[in-house]
Amino acid sequence: MKKTKLGTNIIQGLNDVIEYEKGRKILPVTSIEIPDPPPTWHKKQIIDLRKNVFKVSQPVFAALLNVKPSTVKAWEQGLKKPSSAAMRLLQIISTFPHILSKLNNIN
Repeated sequence: MKKTKLGTNIIQGLNDVIEYEKGRKILPVTSIEIPDPPPTWHKKQIIDLRKNVFKVSQPVFAALLNVKPSTVKAWEQGLKKPSSAAMRLLQIISTFPHILSKLNNIN
């Protein structure tokens, strides 16, 4: 039977675990701190972010966030609340507004 790259990686990983369990290998450890949930965004905060930080219309702001203009409009009218992912994105862009300009430079 032909070994695939995936199969070879799985076998190597299992061998690494065996060596670790026998005390013959130290495995690398990666840790990451999970941030607190994003703050709740209210309509006035979203309007302020769009108008005073980005200085753009609702359709342009929607394009920046990759959501529909009707979504931004509903947020700003208080008809809908941003999802948890959208609240995290709003938190990020309010903290680092320049980050959106960097997205065009990603390959």
